[in-house]
Amino acid sequence: MLHAYFDDSGTHDSSAICVVAGYFGSDKHWKRFDAGWRTVLDSYELEEFHANRFWSCVSGSKVPEFKGWDDAKCGALIRALLKVIGSHRIYPVGCAVDMHEWSLLTKDERAFLTGAAYDNDGNLMTPGAPNKTFFLPFLTAIASALDHCNPGLLVDFTFDESKRFAAYALNYFDEIKRLRDHNYKKMGKIQFCDSRKATPLQAADLLAYELYQFGIRRLETGKGSPTLTLVHATKKAKDAGAVPIFEKKAFESALRRFREARITKLDQPR
Repeated sequence: MLHAYFDDSGTHDSSAICVVAGYFGSDKHWKRFDAGWRTVLDSYELEEFHANRFWSCVSGSKVPEFKGWDDAKCGALIRALLKVIGSHRIYPVGCAVDMHEWSLLTKDERAFLTGAAYDNDGNLMTPGAPNKTFFLPFLTAIASALDHCNPGLLVDFTFDESKRFAAYALNYFDEIKRLRDHNYKKMGKIQFCDSRKATPLQAADLLAYELYQFGIRRLETGKGSPTLTLVHATKKAKDAGAVPIFEKKAFESALRRFREARITKLDQPR
């Protein structure tokens, strides 16, 4: 049995980047992770870690739990938490989507990327979710975790119960289970927890936050390197595509065969 913990970032309606990301691992390793993470929090007298609140403090905002902290103490905390992530057999997966580029795709292209299936004659068998804004990053994160689950085993999934995204997550999860891909048979149950009680959600929160900020910088500057925090949070990825960012080039690559097949079909005599 594997267990994946996910968080979202940028899932509000006006967001330019949408992210779903987190980590998967066995329950045995999650228990060890929990002990290590709580040890760090206790040593800094923190009840919980929230990436947005932490980095707001680093940027100079007044955040109660970090009152009086200097840069050295902030740096020591984030390094200690990243060391916990790196010391246990948990692995990052996730996805970020450029929502403007997503909006420029045709309905058929969005359907294809969200699980639509066609028969040999090109007739639609499974509709996908072309009109569901956050479905692609959610589907990609789920599918990435399932790719690393051995046949005959299941992956359970946990999300933060306090998030507005929870209602979407339950609906999307049920929809993915109905897709035809054999991998989705590995999907176990979905649950929602308080992140104060489920420390893996705090690690997922850090990864989702960092991936979102990286995506925003790339949109604003046209380039950008990941922060050291993001590098360390993802360096144990099982494969190079574990945490993709769907921008224009990535969409073109993912859709190349689909577009070629559609063009070929249109060229065929009727």
